Amino acid sequence: MKSINTRELHHIKFYERIEVRGAEGCAYTLLVVDQGEPCQLVDKHGLLKRFNSIKEISELLAGTDYQEAVLIHDTAYDEMIGHPVEQANTHEIAIRLH
Repeated sequence: MKSINTRELHHIKFYERIEVRGAEGCAYTLLVVDQGEPCQLVDKHGLLKRFNSIKEISELLAGTDYQEAVLIHDTAYDEMIGHPVEQANTHEIAIRLH
């Protein structure tokens, strides 16, 4: 998957899809799809950029347009009720960022 930094992110004015992913510790990461290519936002050290809130992401993306935005987070429901966890169990919710 391609990595993208904040400067490169601001050069793109339209995204096909924006994925805000829930991460451990009440943090979020950001993935955008540009011209069919998924791009993970990284910091200046090349590590996944973490956000403390969806509002931070919304402010970062102000002035851009998108076709679809979703919040994706892992769920533990299968594990909680004793079912085997055979694959990642994620939940996807449509969101508005601005």
